[in-house]
Order: sequence, then C-alpha cells, then structure tokens
Amino acid sequence: MNLTKNFVKVSGDALRNPAFHDWIADVYKRPCIITCCVGGGTDINREFLRMEFPVKKKGPLGREPKTHLQLQIARNVLEKNAMELKDTLTSKGVHHIRIITPFLYIGEELCPLDGDEMVRAAYLGYDKLFVITTPERKAEKERKFKPLKKKVQILAFDE
Repeated sequence: MNLTKNFVKVSGDALRNPAFHDWIADVYKRPCIITCCVGGGTDINREFLRMEFPVKKKGPLGREPKTHLQLQIARNVLEKNAMELKDTLTSKGVHHIRIITPFLYIGEELCPLDGDEMVRAAYLGYDKLFVITTPERKAEKERKFKPLKKKVQILAFDE
C-alpha cells in the first residue's frame, strides 16, 4: 500500500490553535505519512525584542540573523515550538509524526530558512502540502503559493 506523504507547514501564530490540533489529528487517522514544519516568527521577534536585538523585515528567504547568538535564539524558539506541538499532539493520540524546524544543514553549516521556503523545498517529495496560517494572512499565502496550487493547500482556522 502506498501511503500519501503530507507536508504541513504551520505558522507559529497558528501553532497553538486547538482547531489546528483537531485537523492534524483527523489527518493522522488516515493511512499517511505526515511531516510538520513549525514556524515561530512572532515568537522569535518577541524574544529578539526582549534581548534588545533589532527586529528587521525578513529577507527574501526569511530572517537573516546577524550573529551566532541571534541564530541560536531563533533555533531555540523553533525547537521549543516543535516540542510543544509534539506534546500537544501526543496528548491527542498522535504519535508517529515527524516534526521539524526550518533549518537545513548544508555541509557543516546550519542554515535558517523561512518556513514557506521549506514548503517549496518539499514540493517534489510530497503528495500533498498544507500551509496553516492565520485567517488574516490566508489571502497573502494563497497569492504566494498560486504557482504551486496543484499540490499546496492554504488553511486558516478560526480560534
């Protein structure tokens, strides 16, 4: 039996929404493989402000950390979000799901990547791709992913 391979990118602002948790638990009930990439831009911005780092507009591939400390802070925030999601899904009976953060190792270098770019990177390897965002950002994401609409679906859940 061939299992459908699903890639889910969830923004940090949608990560804690119970409707998202219910949706992914429902997808999990079907015979499939799920890889979920967690975001956390708002959380990273909040942490940068707390540490008195400037919060700048993202570059074309996402946030561009200027120091190793900024890179580590971003990674820590995303890893925390990933663990939080894993704990939440485990409590709902969802166990065998890969949860990743938007970082790639290229050679020996850890390279941060905007979560939306992870969707593009995953496009050829997955059958279905889902971008989970907030209702306020849904139209923007639909425009952004219009060229990939054959396999990418944009979802936003109300609180």
